[in-house]
Amino acid sequence: MLYLVRAQSSTGISPDVYVQDGKTTTCMNATHNEMLPFEYASCEKHARHLLKQGCTVIIVNPFVQLWELLPYYYMATEYNIPLVILPKTEFQRRTNILIS
Repeated sequence: MLYLVRAQSSTGISPDVYVQDGKTTTCMNATHNEMLPFEYASCEKHARHLLKQGCTVIIVNPFVQLWELLPYYYMATEYNIPLVILPKTEFQRRTNILIS
């Protein structure tokens, strides 16, 4: 399953990726706007790798522009897995998983 959680990421700039397998992994930690294209591409690559392994992946990002969502939509379609887009509070209510 792939969750897109609409919230500010822990860095406030780039997306965070969490893996639901008993441990939590943060994917991105960008601090400069000029790094964003690389950081987004790296995050998408990391998410794709984890989805191929059958992990449930949680991406935390404001997702204010369509281009931020589309790669994950295409991944979910390609792997035929459910894609769920929720605001942070609804995600935490439904899953009991706390994210920073």
